[in-house]
Amino acid sequence: MRVAMVLRGMGHEVTTARDARLIRAHDDEQLFFAAEKGLILVSHDDDFYVLHRGIRRWFGVWGEVTIHAGILILPDVLSIEQKARVLDIFAASNLPAANELYEWFLDRDWVRCP
Repeated sequence: MRVAMVLRGMGHEVTTARDARLIRAHDDEQLFFAAEKGLILVSHDDDFYVLHRGIRRWFGVWGEVTIHAGILILPDVLSIEQKARVLDIFAASNLPAANELYEWFLDRDWVRCP
């Protein structure tokens, strides 16, 4: 929630799980909400790897074009300011986000994950 406040102060539009009343929702519900609204999902939870890979595989077979707006995984060890800065860097990077999952690493920056 505090990261959201910093990002909003930087001019970014942010919707939190709390804003969406999904604070206790399962990962699939949160991803579905984000996909439906065209929002990039940001999490510390690497369970989204499994969802992402499964969805890409299933929808690839079914011929769907856009599945989700993107998933970003951040390490939980970063400070609030570091998380906001890293997300701001991603927003400015012009990396393609739709249907992609990226994880941020201290020594490698944003890495696209298959």
